[in-house]
Amino acid sequence: MGLVKVEIYGTHHCIESVCWWCTEAAVQFVRGDCDADGNVNITDAVRILNYIFLGGPPCNCLDAGDADDNGALNIVVPIRLLCWLFGNCPPLPAPTPVDSLGTSAGRMTP
Repeated sequence: MGLVKVEIYGTHHCIESVCWWCTEAAVQFVRGDCDADGNVNITDAVRILNYIFLGGPPCNCLDAGDADDNGALNIVVPIRLLCWLFGNCPPLPAPTPVDSLGTSAGRMTP
């Protein structure tokens, strides 16, 4: 439970913020899992690139697609995700992808 702030923008009206108390747990997401298939892999990076450059479908959860947690979906995001997948970057910000063994799921190893 906690206080949630939501910003809503429309074409004619702008409400800067709305706050209310949540009674249920927030929907969980996994950082980097753009297509919400339960796996973080190269298809997530491709989907982000498709969204950015070709107007393809957005991530099912924009926070999940924001692999570097900077609040924006831009070219840095798929690069960061690929860098992590192929083992050359530090872990993704929380909530991180972890498999049932407690290891980083989806990460490529040599």
